[in-house]
Amino acid sequence: LRSRTQALKKSDDLSFSDEDRKKPPPKKSKVPEHKPAGRQKKAKKMTGCVGFTVSERQSERLSMLGIELLDVCSPDQYSEGELTTFDVLVMNEATRCPPFLIAINRGVPVVSVAWIDDSDAWAELQPTEAYLLHDEQFEAKYDFKLQESIKMAKESGGFLDGQSFWISPEVKPSENEVLAIISSAGGLVLRKQPKKQGDVIVLLGGDGDPDLEYFRKKGITAHRVDLLLTGCLKQFLELDRFKL
Repeated sequence: LRSRTQALKKSDDLSFSDEDRKKPPPKKSKVPEHKPAGRQKKAKKMTGCVGFTVSERQSERLSMLGIELLDVCSPDQYSEGELTTFDVLVMNEATRCPPFLIAINRGVPVVSVAWIDDSDAWAELQPTEAYLLHDEQFEAKYDFKLQESIKMAKESGGFLDGQSFWISPEVKPSENEVLAIISSAGGLVLRKQPKKQGDVIVLLGGDGDPDLEYFRKKGITAHRVDLLLTGCLKQFLELDRFKL
């Protein structure tokens, strides 16, 4: 995903993998019957992830409306284990990609591509509340409610606050992306491997991870990175699952 998913950038189009292009295009948004009053003058940073393409004309129009378009797939965005702050995430469908999980952890609204279409049509930003993303199939698969999780994140201020992790270099998403996800929820990442069972959560790349044998010999419980990815969706960790 990171290598091919192109987030929105000034005057650029999104580019996708061949697999992404096979997905059916989103339905054309209907122009609102009533033009909303007043333009949102505050500049926003908008991140697009997957499932839609923004035309050059739309990109230019959105830039004129004061939107800064970010390239979240650039390796530089995660080089320090952080993702540039953004105010709204635009997706056609939900995925467990880093920007989506970070948006949930930060309590950032996730909207459908219709928000772009209608903002372009009216030449002014539309309220995000009217375009919140709903992906019932994805939510049923992972047994969570997106809007409830975002609300929980706003109220908690970070469901991983004070929790320490050790990350294997073999994890996917990449180590830096996982670090950014953990940091966005208030968690901490240790650089040294733990030597005994404790409060540190160990995340490995899977059964083939070369570090797995070390932790088994030490009697330290290790988990697949799914513990974190699914935990962000639900805003709590299911420590009895995803063990290696």
